Amino acid sequence: GWLGPLTHHVLLGPTEDVGPRLAITSAGAVTAVWTRDDATDQVLARLRAASGNWSDVLLLSEAAENSRNPEILVAGSLTWVVYEIEAATLQSIAIVGIEDDPDPIGRTIVATTTSMDPLDARVHEGDGHLWVTWVDDDSVGWTERISGTWLSPQFEGLDPGGVERARDRILEIVTGR
Repeated sequence: GWLGPLTHHVLLGPTEDVGPRLAITSAGAVTAVWTRDDATDQVLARLRAASGNWSDVLLLSEAAENSRNPEILVAGSLTWVVYEIEAATLQSIAIVGIEDDPDPIGRTIVATTTSMDPLDARVHEGDGHLWVTWVDDDSVGWTERISGTWLSPQFEGLDPGGVERARDRILEIVTGR
């Protein structure tokens, strides 16, 4: 008979681990990301191959930077994690690519803003394109990765329709649909 769900505790930190996100590849590999809410917040990950065990905890953000709110997406052979970095008067958007290898591709800061409001950063893919969006005061910022390089940020106004409509317009710009 049915034995019920299998439970595995992925988040094992000594402090509060918050905001977990999971991504599962078509082959069944799993990546879990989350924020460790500590004196300096950190973005962490654990990986599990389709037939293997969970990796040790990986630090995706820099140790000394206050990082939080990761979002995750599988696109092609990479799992992408976008997150926010908060400094005293600035915030930045960073992105890291994770391969099957447990060593992540180095992070890239794709934008910096003076807005201290939540940025709601997200990573998207469609029609062979990969891009990042974030809320930046009265607009949605975005950048696309082309030929391995993140382009300079662009911005789409919130009117008409707010944040989700601006993200829809960016989808149309990036993919042409």
